[in-house]
Amino acid sequence: MIILGIDPASVRCGYGLIRADGLRVSYVEAGVLTAPESWTKYARLAEIGKEIVAILGEHVVDAVAIEAGFIVPFRRKDSNEVYSQQGALVSAAARGMAGYIAASRGIQVFEYAPAAVKKCVTGEGNADKAQVARAIQLRLGMKAEPAPDAADALSIAVCHAMQAAIGRRKAA
Repeated sequence: MIILGIDPASVRCGYGLIRADGLRVSYVEAGVLTAPESWTKYARLAEIGKEIVAILGEHVVDAVAIEAGFIVPFRRKDSNEVYSQQGALVSAAARGMAGYIAASRGIQVFEYAPAAVKKCVTGEGNADKAQVARAIQLRLGMKAEPAPDAADALSIAVCHAMQAAIGRRKAA
């Protein structure tokens, strides 16, 4: 089974393809789909959507796993970075766009909460991006650590593979 994991965003959208055979997973491809931040949100979504369509045209994908929406805090505990509600809405639009593209091609779409994905791949529901990237690198036998957005997408795909193998998957 080929699984496409997507870490949805409108400027830097991570994607990761894995092959899953039960609990065995292997790396196929990963990267970051980008659109200029200066573009309107809809132009960025259209650009990233075209790239997702191209990926689905190049690979026979059996399932798409997307990071589920979550409540965005106004301020992260580990930094002074403030998140905007507008950013959360754009992320939700990216998630909907990616889900629509997959579903319109008859591919089942599954969503996983960020904490569940982190717990699945690292054993810790509050793991940071570096821990996730290192765990994915080791799990998939990658020579180099993937870019953070690609690592997140690969971790979502791996989480789906594990859930599917143990029979806990539920389509979004």
